[in-house]
Amino acid sequence: MELLKDFQIKDIVISEDFKNTTPADRKLQRKEDYFINTGKLPEDIVINDDNVLIDGYTTYLVAVKHGILSANVKRGYVELIEAAHSAGSRLYAWRVPASMHGSIKKGDRCIVRTGNGVKRVAVVNILRQQYPVQNPRLRNVIRLERKG
Repeated sequence: MELLKDFQIKDIVISEDFKNTTPADRKLQRKEDYFINTGKLPEDIVINDDNVLIDGYTTYLVAVKHGILSANVKRGYVELIEAAHSAGSRLYAWRVPASMHGSIKKGDRCIVRTGNGVKRVAVVNILRQQYPVQNPRLRNVIRLERKG
């Protein structure tokens, strides 16, 4: 991902998907508390090649609320994994946090959050796209399971 220093917040394009999404109050409050306590934005804001926001919507909202005019922004993509709980079983998708982009490969095992708790899955596909992914049921990868 490319780091864009002091990118103008007003130049970030918000898609209709994000505009029609209301973040959970708890999540937004957690991000705002972080900003108030540290003076730093809590997570990366990621935009695509057309300056459309693809990740970091709640961070963007905190920046706007507090009148931040510019911030470091990353130009990149959304990375997802498709993975199965066991060989041959149904594939599910998880969002890969920006800090882990490029580190997961086919065949890796990851720890993910599911509707039934934390589980281990085997990665079948890695998908990279430059468009926002708005799926409220899509959860994050927690970590890559290291071998050895």
